[in-house]
Amino acid sequence: MHWVRRGMNRLNVRARAGRLLALVVLTAAAMSLLPFARAQYAIASRAGLIAFIDGVVLVEDVPLTLPAGGNVQLRNGERVRTERGKAEVAMGPNIFLWLGPSSALTLKDSRLSDAEASLERGSAIVEVTEGIEGNRLSVRVGESLTALTQRGVYRFDASSSIEARLRVYGGQAEVQIAAKRASVKRDRAVRLAAGLRQSKFDRKKEMDDLYFWSAQRSFAMFKPVWQEARGKNWHITLTGTAVNAAFGAEVADASITGELLQKASEKRQIEEEAERIQQRQRQLKEAERKRQEAERQRQEAEERRKAMEKAQSKP
Repeated sequence: MHWVRRGMNRLNVRARAGRLLALVVLTAAAMSLLPFARAQYAIASRAGLIAFIDGVVLVEDVPLTLPAGGNVQLRNGERVRTERGKAEVAMGPNIFLWLGPSSALTLKDSRLSDAEASLERGSAIVEVTEGIEGNRLSVRVGESLTALTQRGVYRFDASSSIEARLRVYGGQAEVQIAAKRASVKRDRAVRLAAGLRQSKFDRKKEMDDLYFWSAQRSFAMFKPVWQEARGKNWHITLTGTAVNAAFGAEVADASITGELLQKASEKRQIEEEAERIQQRQRQLKEAERKRQEAERQRQEAEERRKAMEKAQSKP
């Protein structure tokens, strides 16, 4: 798999003005060794399903170990905390939250119709892969409450050293603090404090390990169902790469490309066979035309011969 880290540009590994823009090349063997390569994930019937962890993750200060191929359901009021680790939390059938290192999150309400989580410190990225009626997530950071109902990618940062903020990589979020409300659209950031001041942001300058890990996990869940995943954030291009415009990510995966090439080959074979049939039909049609022309000429010659014989037989 070729993983393209960029603002929708194909780039080789290089540094520009202190910014690392990388193309990560992963062979099939390397993929089998990476945690994000596992494509299995659970369908959440309640919000707060921890389906994947990487590193040290604690629930209520108890180190968490996921059962093989299993998951852990958080109860209302339970707190998940990361040290150097990261955690993937399903907040609905098509809503996924990735909690970054040194972060803490409390599940406030696990009902899919009104799911709510509170980010107390650190960072979290949320992807809504498909808007579903009756499935709603709100994220609380300090005094702010953000409702996510549209398909897209959203990042929350709650830090004691800087003002908390929300960045919308794709989609639209509705933020409220007391009576103040704001709609935040794609490529906009908002300070999660009184006034809800908005500004633009450059995602190329702000990509970090959590950003790339979340995008990798997103692709890992998309890959097994890419043929059926119509209308989701990822889509397959004509060149066989998978693109997620919300993340600004593009993946060239050998298995997807291979399957597309196989299908293209089968399509070409069908088209070539259809062309051969059409060519044979044209040849048969031309042969019939020539036969009919020859028959017409023979009949005309026969008629001329008879006319000449008739003329010669007259006294």
